[in-house]
Amino acid sequence: MRCYAFRFTSSLTSAQGNARSARRRANPQLVPSAIWQTIPHARRSGAKPVEREHSLMTYSVRETFLMSSKTLSPSGARTETEVFAVHGADPEILAYAMAKYSRSALSMRESLAEISAQRAGQFLNTFYFQYGHRSIADLAHIAFAVERLSLLAAIVLVDETRWDGQERSTRYQNFLKSGWFFPDFGEDSAAAGLFAKTIDELFATYQKVSAAVFDQLRARVARPESLKPEAYERTLRARAFDVARYLLPLATNTSLGQIVSARTLETQVARLLAHPAAEVRDLGEKLRAAAAGPAWNVNAEAAQAFVEKLAEAERQGLERQGLGTRDLGTRDAGTASGDAKESGSNCAANSARSANSADAADAANVPFSAAAAALFTREVRTAPTLVKYAQPNLYLQQTQAELVQAAEEVLAPLSSTTLPQVVVDLVERTESLEVELAATLLYSASHHPYRAIRDLVASFPAPRVEEIVAIGLKHRGPHDEALRAFHAGAALRFDILMDIGGFRDLHRHRRVTQILQGFTGRHGYELPGAADLPAGADILAEAGVLGEFRAAIDAAHAAAAQIASGSAPEAAQSALYLLPLATRIRALFKMDFAEAQYIAELRSAPAGHFSYRRVAWEMYRALERQHPTLARHIRATDFTQPIDLFQR
Repeated sequence: MRCYAFRFTSSLTSAQGNARSARRRANPQLVPSAIWQTIPHARRSGAKPVEREHSLMTYSVRETFLMSSKTLSPSGARTETEVFAVHGADPEILAYAMAKYSRSALSMRESLAEISAQRAGQFLNTFYFQYGHRSIADLAHIAFAVERLSLLAAIVLVDETRWDGQERSTRYQNFLKSGWFFPDFGEDSAAAGLFAKTIDELFATYQKVSAAVFDQLRARVARPESLKPEAYERTLRARAFDVARYLLPLATNTSLGQIVSARTLETQVARLLAHPAAEVRDLGEKLRAAAAGPAWNVNAEAAQAFVEKLAEAERQGLERQGLGTRDLGTRDAGTASGDAKESGSNCAANSARSANSADAADAANVPFSAAAAALFTREVRTAPTLVKYAQPNLYLQQTQAELVQAAEEVLAPLSSTTLPQVVVDLVERTESLEVELAATLLYSASHHPYRAIRDLVASFPAPRVEEIVAIGLKHRGPHDEALRAFHAGAALRFDILMDIGGFRDLHRHRRVTQILQGFTGRHGYELPGAADLPAGADILAEAGVLGEFRAAIDAAHAAAAQIASGSAPEAAQSALYLLPLATRIRALFKMDFAEAQYIAELRSAPAGHFSYRRVAWEMYRALERQHPTLARHIRATDFTQPIDLFQR
């Protein structure tokens, strides 16, 4: 920014004014170009002004002089901030470089230029594992593709408070050809046969229901003139999938991508390795191996082709000069690529230093193709150090086992009571923090509503409450974070009972402390009801498939119960894969008002699935009853009102 200040006063004599004008004509840099062009003398003389990077400020009535902020800056001052994005550094090397900011005055460019993969590994071993500076791992972010895992495993995988990713949508994709996970039933062939038969029936009903609902919607809802036929059918088919997805079993295969820090990955892997389901434990092993092993390079084929072309050009050039390939130690492209791993540790120890590998190769009489192979085809291991020690979370494993036992004993009075199945219960805060912690721990290990547990625990004497809280902490190791149940104190607690399919969408909200109960068939299942049609309609009945829908889900629940009581390895866990997404699951959502407002507005919108739209609306209604003055500021969409089916 330039500032110009001029002061012309009447105290100047005519001669003085003429003299000053002459000085300005002789020194046009004293006058900015915009003003210079307005002075008649300048226009007549044709002189061109010169702008400079400083301010021209008035010192007195009669004199002006040039002054800038740089002139006033003290020695050593640095007023220009530099911001640049960093690309091409391996995750652990970048984490080391960023961590050096706290101990070194080097710039990021200087740090990356001197860091090798070996030095990064040594640093992380010392400061992360020995000294416990766990925040360092937050600086290394890794992208993973996880494909062909069950819906059950996907729900467990993404249950992290610090997680970013996307999963295949059951709303927009036909899952008929996705395949499904088949657990190990050992010698129990009867259970294996029943499992496969039940899965086949669920998928057959899924196909029939989606087709029938689509036909019914097409017959009932006319195509707007402004909507193209293909868009019309695509939208109705997606609405049909919204209904049919209730039949998809938890064994159904899906795929997802996640981008997480190495710290989140370590806790995620440790949690998965401690899970009772074999598929989930295997998933933890594969995540750890993927982080420590060579990453898939999206540019690998193009890089290999470039190296081969470069090697061929070198060979032809030597032949034209009458030199053999051994005269410069030149090897063919395959050898150059094959030596990438070996030369990578010298010519390209890391992506920042390897930029100079071509110069180094020339100086050492090494062919450019070999240097290019080291630069472009080297193996990159995203987190060979930070995740290698991840082991099953024994704290979680041991605590959960004790909590299950404690819940069976402590909550026995609730087992004989028939409790109402409320979709959304906003549990007002009346208890102490100690009671909340104890109630939340027991909630995570049971299938009872939070309000009932809270009220029961609140009646206990203080020593008994303290005993329950102690169960959640006594197995905690020196580096273990406290269980999620200890994330207590939120003002709003919503106890939600809904279908698993809709829960998967709400599960994505990360500004919420979510306490999940286990999968079970004891809460029954949801029916689509009117779905996206006006209130009072029954989409399945109108489509003529309500009976088959009910029969398929009832049969799946019965088969799951039968398999759970069998002799197969992990029979109880294997049985859960048969539960359809219509099955209800209970979860406690703790949040602040801003997040409640966000969920109520976003998830009640017409473009959403009718399952979670209903839950979001009930959350708003609960807030309206308990906090009416605050609820007035929430722009929720009334779930009971008709919507435009083509608003997606």
